[in-house]
Amino acid sequence: MATTSKEQVKLKEKLLSIEAGLLDLGKKITKQEKEELLLVQAQIKALKDQVRASSKLTMESESQVDLAKILEKSMKNQVGFQEGLKSTRLAINKYGEKDSAWAKKLTKALGVVVDNAASIQQNMEAIGSAEFQTLNLSKQIFQMRKMIGDSTDQNLIGQLKFLELQQNLQDRLQKAHDITEETAKQFMKPVKYIQDLIGKLPIVGGMLSKLLPVEEWEDAIKNKIVSIKRSRI
Repeated sequence: MATTSKEQVKLKEKLLSIEAGLLDLGKKITKQEKEELLLVQAQIKALKDQVRASSKLTMESESQVDLAKILEKSMKNQVGFQEGLKSTRLAINKYGEKDSAWAKKLTKALGVVVDNAASIQQNMEAIGSAEFQTLNLSKQIFQMRKMIGDSTDQNLIGQLKFLELQQNLQDRLQKAHDITEETAKQFMKPVKYIQDLIGKLPIVGGMLSKLLPVEEWEDAIKNKIVSIKRSRI
């Protein structure tokens, strides 16, 4: 039943895309056509609800699948990530509906692979800031290899390569982050030294030292370094 519903959803969504295409071309729809369009939208929603109700996926797994779809689009320019996330998503859909303890453990591990991608995407924007997260996926890779064993499922086999790809990108981001932090620190040493000297002046020293926009200068230096480093990742 669920498979049939999924096929119906796809067909109706295709119909909607055709209708939307006609609208984009400037086609003026009639009142009847608009009502038919709303009806199709309502049917799609009902069918999606039916698919969701018949699925054995937990809410957590469904959220991971949805997140993977979003990341597939937002990280499509990162080599291998779009393909990796798609294989992860398909594997979650497949093994998330199985009842064995192994399948449940595997599904949870696959969800973490999706979370890794989200964290790495955040790190790409957080280089040189306190929000940057350190990630070491060695343990995950070891456990995934152990869980997969001799499986011939290509979506599972691909997870090892995808995890290694994630670690590779994370390592490059970590290096860029560390260099940014250290370079900014070295640049700011003379400035902070002067700030300390001013702060030691009698009466007005403390007030004058606070007027120096040291943090703004430091952020500006980091942003400049990050823009250079990001273009090379």
